[in-house]
Amino acid sequence: MRFRVLCLLSVVLPCGADECVLIGPRLAPEYETGSITVQAIDITGVPIAHFQSQLLNPRTRENVMSFRGDTAGVPYGIYLLRVESQGFRASEQIVHVSQTETVFRAQLTIGWPCTTPPHLGGSIRPISAGRDLWVKLIPLHGSGGRETKAPYGFFGFANVDAGQYLVIVMEGDSVKNTRVLEVKTDTQIRIDLDSVTP
Repeated sequence: MRFRVLCLLSVVLPCGADECVLIGPRLAPEYETGSITVQAIDITGVPIAHFQSQLLNPRTRENVMSFRGDTAGVPYGIYLLRVESQGFRASEQIVHVSQTETVFRAQLTIGWPCTTPPHLGGSIRPISAGRDLWVKLIPLHGSGGRETKAPYGFFGFANVDAGQYLVIVMEGDSVKNTRVLEVKTDTQIRIDLDSVTP
């Protein structure tokens, strides 16, 4: 790798009136942006030639950057990566750009291009370095469920069917928070670990 570490302490960046994101270590100014490459594949592993990628703010879902294939000059940080191609359902995942070159792979499934099921995402607070948080999403009616890591306190589930869900935040084998919510459209939630103790 071609970067210099200036200090080993984490840096706290303000994200809002009462929130912050921990990143670190701080890198030399000339390396505070990186290039990313996105590879889109179908469920059999065959590359998809024509697709569009977007980097979104994980809290507000505002578009930060749109591109095809790869791009340079991406500021280090946490993003929601959205990959779309005609005839496929969009794929979304939380990504952390923290080095000069990063490759992300997105697997797209066949779907209706004119409809995109809702997205459920959010943030977990307070967050401290080194926590291994997971979020589980379990439908109250029917079967199945999904889970995702919550790096740096952000999480997201793409293509969520409308309905009621149990959301569970776990750290290791310990349940840290639970809540029931209904998803009808794109939904953003904030989970405060200090407010509910199971």
